[in-house]
Amino acid sequence: MRITLVHASYYYSGSEKSVELLARWLLDNGHEVKIVSAGNYKAPSDLKDIEINVLPNRGTALQLHTLLPLARFMKHNEDSTDIYHIYNVFPMAAAGLYKLLGGKRPVIATLNNYAGFCPTASAIYDECNRLSCKIRCLRNSTTNHNLLILPYAMIYPLLTRLSLKLDRYIAVSNTVKKLYVKYGYPEDRITVIPEFVFIDNLALPNQNDDYVNVINNVFKVLYVGTLAYHKGIDILIKALKIIKDKYNSIHLTLVGSSKDNYEQFLMELVNKLDLNTNITFKGYVDDNELDLLYRVHDVFIHPARWPEPYARTIMEALLHGLPCIVPDIGGSQEIVGDAGIVFRNNNPDDLANKILMLISNKELLCKMRINAIKVVSKNDINLIGKRIIQQYEETIDNSIS
Repeated sequence: MRITLVHASYYYSGSEKSVELLARWLLDNGHEVKIVSAGNYKAPSDLKDIEINVLPNRGTALQLHTLLPLARFMKHNEDSTDIYHIYNVFPMAAAGLYKLLGGKRPVIATLNNYAGFCPTASAIYDECNRLSCKIRCLRNSTTNHNLLILPYAMIYPLLTRLSLKLDRYIAVSNTVKKLYVKYGYPEDRITVIPEFVFIDNLALPNQNDDYVNVINNVFKVLYVGTLAYHKGIDILIKALKIIKDKYNSIHLTLVGSSKDNYEQFLMELVNKLDLNTNITFKGYVDDNELDLLYRVHDVFIHPARWPEPYARTIMEALLHGLPCIVPDIGGSQEIVGDAGIVFRNNNPDDLANKILMLISNKELLCKMRINAIKVVSKNDINLIGKRIIQQYEETIDNSIS
């Protein structure tokens, strides 16, 4: 099968990792693969056997000027592909324009954010059918100039209409499917298939292993991801302050960076709450250092205040046997199973209580650690990849009939 993966690259994130992992798996399983990206995408060296086309973009995924060039690219290359697979949602409107212009090839899209109906892809206020909500979201975004906010918010429903012209959609979680259906996408054309990871002969922890990774009696908490308001890191910092008043031997490591002033806000909050000795800002780290950080911490916390579709960092934490604490919204709770605990969204007090529960319950922490790799095994690319191929085949068959 000849498959072209289409995505928008505006900063390196879990979506790019998914595209690269899927491309490798498809290639290893005998398929022809191309990647086309709108943005500043730089492919890793191990994808050198795959044709990669990068269309210019001015640093963000929300620029309208890529709409027609990407649709034209798809039209021009349709004779060398059997199906287009859209990743990162943002190129869906261009794919819809391709279909509107008479594109012959079927198009399937993975819904891994909310850009299909929300201009900032976060759906954080969940009133995305209202113009005022779109304007509010865009004003809080650093990717748009103020003069463009109103016209862009007004035109966004047209982009949604284009996105509705695709043949089929893959939602990465039940939460994502429900929200897309709520905002007008056809339920019968959306299939839930979770994100995936590569599992390579990982050894499951011994059932009798009572090891807890507390070094020097310090309970070590880890967050990995973008430092942004919708990710809720300030909620985690406030929870840490509550814990420190009861248990001072705790340390939080924050891995990731910010593209706005949110990181500065977090640093000021840490200083205000007198947590400078309890929190480390690591910034960006390479994969080797990240692997080590996963291994030397006791718990991974994903405190997002938005309905996170399906966080790759949670899967990575589970792969390293790291128990997780996640909010009760979004797809995160669908990932962790028996290897995680759920807290009430946007509630530092409840998050603090959940952390304290693990600090005081070594047996539960060990049990969750043992469960972690078993839980994430459902996301093995060898299982998920076959389900994606089935979607390709069914979509192609339906387009022919």
